[in-house]
Amino acid sequence: MSPWSFRGWPNRFRPRTKNQVVGSSLTSPKERGPTGGASSTRVTEWVPVPPSEPKALLVDRVRGLVEVAGQFGTGIELETLVELLPEYGPSTADDLVRWIRTHPGSGRVSGQRALARTVPDIGPDPSRRRRAEQYARAASQLVASELKATGRWLRFLGITGSAAYGDPSEGDDCDLMAIVRPGTVWVFLAYVFFRLRFRKRNALRSIEPAWCFNYTLDEEAANRAFSRPRGFLFAREALVTRPVEGEAYYRSLLHRWAWLRQEAPRLYARWQPAPLPEPAGPEPASRGVRWLNAVLFPAMAAYLQLKSLWSNHRLQRSGRDGESFRTITQLDRMALVTRKFERLSYRMRPASRLPPE
Repeated sequence: MSPWSFRGWPNRFRPRTKNQVVGSSLTSPKERGPTGGASSTRVTEWVPVPPSEPKALLVDRVRGLVEVAGQFGTGIELETLVELLPEYGPSTADDLVRWIRTHPGSGRVSGQRALARTVPDIGPDPSRRRRAEQYARAASQLVASELKATGRWLRFLGITGSAAYGDPSEGDDCDLMAIVRPGTVWVFLAYVFFRLRFRKRNALRSIEPAWCFNYTLDEEAANRAFSRPRGFLFAREALVTRPVEGEAYYRSLLHRWAWLRQEAPRLYARWQPAPLPEPAGPEPASRGVRWLNAVLFPAMAAYLQLKSLWSNHRLQRSGRDGESFRTITQLDRMALVTRKFERLSYRMRPASRLPPE
């Protein structure tokens, strides 16, 4: 549940649905790394590092992924699961079926989906794929209309969460990640908040998803977030993000850090070929915008923290404490961290080729 979910007017409390897992690994306050200049855009060399126990890692990854999906009462399409495996894993859906049957502890196969052993057979739901495409079209329209004025600050906007996986349930919010120029995080969020909350109602907006800007960080914070190994779950979330605006910038960001390719080489291949080199470093906003950003930060951060406390209180009273979250508010970022995502991150650590530093 986001402290702010926008679906026209009025803005109202909206519990998150079971398929929406909000993560914070893109914006952890413990990040360390390059902060700008030439070092923020360096490209690291990828050197294949075979794990000491390939079989164990492969089993952990398949079992972890199907068990995580099983917590939401669903499975993973075989073709999708193949993309998430190391380069030495099964390379086709048929190979994966044979592999799972010889490793029954990792899961089971039902039709064209891999399932946890405790999950009942689940058939495909074409409406979810159609809903994901509708969300993507609506997000493009949002950038071209209500968010057009933010083009001077916005470097990247991408769809995350269930909509990025192509599997949103009816009523799921559309989670968005934004990367903006240094010194504009809170100017951008303030504009988004007031522009979406007070826009006029029309027929199209009545069928829009609720927009949740769950991750917003500036370019320097993004460089720090991607600069060092953060584990398989982080790599997966980063590599399945669906660009709406600024694809070239995001592609360049992914190609700077070789560990992403080591962690998920097949998923990483979606982002080939490599982009042309970008300028040496991010360009900060003007002094006046940065001053306004610093002025807006305390008030907006306090509002979000208070709204989060109230939302968590409502969740606890309704017996849904597992969906509670904490809100990270810093001058260069805003992120929502669900308790569920933190548990999943811990669960998926054995599936990481490069453990988080």
